Amino acid sequence: MKISRALIMSLVASLATPAWAANAASNACAASLSPDAKLIYGAVVKEAPTPSTLKQIVTDKTRELVLSSTIAMSTARSNAKAAADCIAGK
Repeated sequence: MKISRALIMSLVASLATPAWAANAASNACAASLSPDAKLIYGAVVKEAPTPSTLKQIVTDKTRELVLSSTIAMSTARSNAKAAADCIAGK
């Protein structure tokens, strides 16, 4: 039985990317985020978080954005929560 190379590659790719991160629903949710939350969302999704790493990645990326004065510290927590909720599909 021959298995096509394309089939194998698509299976490997699907295993490497978490199905719940950056799917159509999370991208639609992200469209309604505030500008700062969108920045957090974009930074976190690039890291391809898993359910077990999401919280730490959101925290790290949000901290980086605050320290670089890219987003406001006063709203960082609420924007990080909104971004994380979109990624997790909540």
